[in-house]
Amino acid sequence: MEKLQPQASDDQAKGKAPAKGKPAAAAAGEESKPVKGEAWLDLTPFMYPGCTESLQRIFVNTCPEPKDEGEEVKSG
Repeated sequence: MEKLQPQASDDQAKGKAPAKGKPAAAAAGEESKPVKGEAWLDLTPFMYPGCTESLQRIFVNTCPEPKDEGEEVKSG
């Protein structure tokens, strides 16, 4: 799963100052970095005949980026 950080708002793209109380977003021209995460989905309700839906709350955990040296990150 991959999600991106929010981009700069339209007001900042037009050169307007941000509203008071709101933090400034990344500088214009600076690209967002992708963030990788993992989530576990429980599919056991579908083992039973007649089940067509499942309502779940799924938490996404951020994963560290693998190192450039070719080492793999162990999941466990």
